[in-house]
Amino acid sequence: MIPNLQQAVKKLKLTDHLLNGAMGVEVEEHRLQNTGHLSTHPYPETFGSRNFHPTLQSDFGESQMELITIPKHNETQVLNYLDTLQTIVHQQLHQDETIWPISMPPFLSTQDKKFISQNFGRPYFQSYRNYLEKVYGIEQELITGIHINFSIPEEIFKTLYQDLNTGQDYIAFKNQLYFRVAQNMALNRWLITYLFGASPISENTYWRLPEDLTTPVRSIRSSSYGYSNTPDIHIDYQSLHGQISKIDQYVANQTFFSSHEFYGPIRVKSAEKLAVLEKEGIRYLEMRMFDLNPFAKDLVGLKRLQFIRLLAIYSFCQEPPKDMKAAYEEANQLNEAIALGRPDQKPAWLYDKATALLTALSEFAANLNFPKVYLDVLAEIEPQIKTPELTIGAKVAAEIKDGSLIEFGRKQGQKHKLAYLPASDQPLPLTDNLSENQQFLVHQALIHGFDVNWDKLNVYVKHDQKRQVFTNTELHSLAQADQWLKSKFGTIDLK
Repeated sequence: MIPNLQQAVKKLKLTDHLLNGAMGVEVEEHRLQNTGHLSTHPYPETFGSRNFHPTLQSDFGESQMELITIPKHNETQVLNYLDTLQTIVHQQLHQDETIWPISMPPFLSTQDKKFISQNFGRPYFQSYRNYLEKVYGIEQELITGIHINFSIPEEIFKTLYQDLNTGQDYIAFKNQLYFRVAQNMALNRWLITYLFGASPISENTYWRLPEDLTTPVRSIRSSSYGYSNTPDIHIDYQSLHGQISKIDQYVANQTFFSSHEFYGPIRVKSAEKLAVLEKEGIRYLEMRMFDLNPFAKDLVGLKRLQFIRLLAIYSFCQEPPKDMKAAYEEANQLNEAIALGRPDQKPAWLYDKATALLTALSEFAANLNFPKVYLDVLAEIEPQIKTPELTIGAKVAAEIKDGSLIEFGRKQGQKHKLAYLPASDQPLPLTDNLSENQQFLVHQALIHGFDVNWDKLNVYVKHDQKRQVFTNTELHSLAQADQWLKSKFGTIDLK
């Protein structure tokens, strides 16, 4: 058993290394037409092939965009990259389109559902998509949200492995520590739902929603009626081996189409398939339990990422309870109570339980000399524990008119569209630290599907095993950026 790691981290001076762990986001969002219905405009042809595109994708529906940032080492960098992707997406919207900023989809007419069912531009996923439509239904599969990907630097594991001398195999040691993050995050999901839940109503009725559900609630998406597996599926976080074995069992007996069908709050991820994860090691965690925030133009928000980093590092250091099965069952009950409770109210137990956790996080951050910004985030959260009306969920619910959020969603979508399309001749006016020449290149490289990163001096472009560095060559148009890419990679039509 690996002990509490707080003192070991402090002794070995690992705080800065932990804070340097990579983080990325995947944001799912719909294109909405001015009619208030999901867009029937085709997926933007400008974007590179969806067979491989690393940062711009679609999902179950053709209106359903997925924006994927590369891993970055601080939260501001993550959102700068996301802003760049959001700018490109907004530039490709038709005049009558905005982005729907709410996790639950808008009202779906019979014609909407027919169009969604009959139009799908990713033929290599068609069989899986048909399966999902049959098992879960269009309404559930169109629910959007945010996934936060989090990894821990390899040197952390190596240093702790050498210091603790547990006698374990290194990969087993690493997997145990990664999985304890997943365990502890899953146990504290109720607080995440309380703070960031923001799907108070459904504009549609569908098989999962009970007829007697009283709305508004805090987060339908985060409840058992939201983006989750069917009620007969039982996969917990007792152990990594047990979780993998259960998923493999469901795949083997065809209960699952594939391992991707596990809709738990946190997934463990590796470079290869789940089957080799125990031997080759976890590479990162995918935290999947987040609603869109319609008040943030990027739909994520900086404070959320800062809080999740702090909570994830805290989870890394804490021992999970010995009876994880019972603890996870209780945690699910707490989360369900929060998710389906009124967003302007809180359960009697929440104040003491949340205050205790926030106090532990504050003491943890102070003891390990975290930057002040993380303590500031906790200070901003504290009033929300006392006053639920201050939470995002309550604020969204306050915008409901005549049982719908369509007016609010359209208003926020238009507001965000204007923010991402300022009057400027620059292709990426919101992207920090890039000259106009570099903006032309980043814009085109991202659209075509190259792997792109940048710092204050250079832009790094990669495809397959070939990598090029762009400093500040004179480029005066998007067409010239395309010519540069062709000269270095031979083509811009990536397959």
